[in-house]
This record gives sequence, structure tokens and C-alpha cells, in this order.
Amino acid sequence: MLKLRKISSTMFLGIGQICSWGSLYYSFPQMAEAMIAEFSWDKASVYGALTFALAFSAIAAIPIGILIDKGFGRRVMSLGALFAGLLLMGWSQISSVYGLYFILSGIGLVQAATLYSASFAVIANLDMIKDKKKTIATLTLWGGFASTVFIPLIEVLNSSVGWRSSLQVLGAINFFVGIFIYSQIPIYRIKSVKKTKVSSKIGAKWAFTQPFFWALLIAFLLHASVTSAFKFHLYPMLQETEIEAKLVVTFLALMGPAQVLGRFVIMHISTSRNMSKILLITTLAFPMVFAGFWLIPMSKFVLPILIIIFGAAGGVMTIVKGVAIPEFLTTEAYGEINGAMSTPITIAKALSPSIAAMIWTMSGNYHSLFFILFLASLLVVLCFGVVSFLHRSRGREVQYQKI
Repeated sequence: MLKLRKISSTMFLGIGQICSWGSLYYSFPQMAEAMIAEFSWDKASVYGALTFALAFSAIAAIPIGILIDKGFGRRVMSLGALFAGLLLMGWSQISSVYGLYFILSGIGLVQAATLYSASFAVIANLDMIKDKKKTIATLTLWGGFASTVFIPLIEVLNSSVGWRSSLQVLGAINFFVGIFIYSQIPIYRIKSVKKTKVSSKIGAKWAFTQPFFWALLIAFLLHASVTSAFKFHLYPMLQETEIEAKLVVTFLALMGPAQVLGRFVIMHISTSRNMSKILLITTLAFPMVFAGFWLIPMSKFVLPILIIIFGAAGGVMTIVKGVAIPEFLTTEAYGEINGAMSTPITIAKALSPSIAAMIWTMSGNYHSLFFILFLASLLVVLCFGVVSFLHRSRGREVQYQKI
């Protein structure tokens, strides 16, 4: 059987992440709009199914993280890809909102088993990977191309063969690509190290007693709420403008390379000392973007600039979220602690698109939503300012203790 080697493991996982993110995450807005057009369903009801998906993903985050920490990474991700394919095939056959909610709930579970949280936990447990921070960052470079590849692909499929056949193609990708790649993850075992009294207590319960954990959680939760509402409504929002459909898809596809650019830059300039400063500076981009959407009339000249800024900032935040626990808290029990942090964050991501859809239903347009996102993004900046302050304070405390 083919085994992943150190050099190719990140590339394999990266291709798998492109397929998983593209089929299970970025596909929803286009499929949702296609179903709304065919069935005349209410937008808030359809986006409520997305809330169910992300809520179930949140519920599964901690147990899946624990399973991966115990050495079941290959099985978890391979089975995740298998059920992803089955669920996407099932989605192609639905004709009721209830069926959509059922399928999306299952997709939420496999998201927890196949997307970044699961991949990062696998990397954290692989002894063959020494520089885990760099590997996580490299993996996100690959994942950044998911929207670039799949948004145009889905648009072409929807317009040529319809949304049902498009979902069948996405299911087949999980069967033939996802399962193969994740089945090549090396089998690893729990590290046989002697646990001290301190290290044996490291886990989710320990994290809950750490002020820095809560500061990170609140900051990332607010950030996830704002960006999730924006990303899932960007496609239908652009459909309301006078910009032609082909340009809309082209502009959306820019987000992937912009994410990769942001991640590439942070890989080369970030250190443990300046990570909190980079984090704070990056968050300033989000109020700028939302203010632009709120105040500036959308055109084919303004839109790509705003999308590139948003994508680059989002790319940086993905890496920071992936390394936040070992960088700011502890290098132990990554899967469990990351799952504990991801659960409320994913719930927030689940609720925000539905809330945004309700705002659209009440106002009839997205102008009010962008004003709310602008105000919320200012709060995000404030929260990460607190994180940056706590990080600097901890650094000064450590230096004082050394003296």
C-alpha cells in the first residue's frame, strides 16, 4: 500500500482539503440559490439548514478531536470522506426543506471529520512532521485554492447539467479522491512519554481554567460570526448587483489566491514574538472591507479589491487559528483543546448566516447587513487588542521571571 512520506504528506492532505472544503463548504451558497430558484423556498429557511450543518459540526468537534489524539486519524478522515460522498449523493435527490435539513445535519458531522480542525489535529500527532507550525501553514496554502477551483466548477456544472448532477459530481470526488487520500494518512500511536503531574492534567478541562483560552475563544468566535455571515451571503449579494454573472464568479474565485497570498506572507514574517501584533493588524482589514461594501457603490473595479483584502486577511486568520493553541497555550492535547475551542466557534458560524438571512428578509437588501457587520468587526478588533495585550503581558512576566 502506498504510504505518505514526509515530503508528500502535506501535498496529499492539501489536495484532500481542496476537495473537502470545495464540496462540503464552498458549495452551499450556489446550491442554495439554485434550490431557492427551483422550489421558491424562503431564503431564511434554506440558510437555516446551513445552521444545522455547522451546529452538528460543532457538536462533533470534541469527540473527533479526542479520537484523532488517540491515533484514529486515518479512520476518522477516511470514513468522513466516505459519508461525505454518500450525503452529497443523497442531497441530489431531495425535494423538501426537511430533506435538506436532514442531509445538511449529516454533512456537518463529516465537516468536523475532514476539514481543517481534523487535519491540524492529525499533523499535531504525527512524529514524522517536526515543524508542525510550518506544516499547518503550508496545508492552509493548499486549502486556500478550494474556492478558486470549486466555485467556477460548480457554476459551470449548475448551468450545464443542473444542481442535482453537480452534487453527484461532488459526491464522486469524495469517493474517488477524498477516500484515497485520507486512507494514506500514516498510522500513529499515542506518544509513549512519561506524564508528569502537570502534563497529565492538560486537556479541555485545564484549558477552561486559563484566562488566555477564554480571550482567544471570544475573539475568534466574534470573528467567525462576522466572516461566516459575509462569506455565505457574498454570492447572493453580488447577484443583486448589476455586475454580470461571469464576472461575479471570477471575482469570488479571487478569494482563494488572496487567502494563499496572506498565508504565504505570514509564513515568512511571523514569529512567536510578533504573532499577536500581526493578529491585531490583520483584524483591522475587516472593518475596512465592510465599510467599503456599506458605503461604496459596487462596481467591477471596487469589488475585486475588497474581495482580495478580505481573502488575504482571512488567510492569515486561518493560520493564526490553527497555531493559536500551541503558540499561546500548550503543545499538548491539541485535538481535544482545539475541539473545545472550535465547538462554540462553529455554533457561532452556524447561527450567523441564518441571522444574516433574516436581516435580508426584513430589509429586502444587504445594505443594513453590511452596516451591522462593520460595527461587529470593530468589536472583533477590540477583542483581539485584548488578546495582544495579554500576550505581551505574559511575555514581560516570563522575562521578569528569567531575570
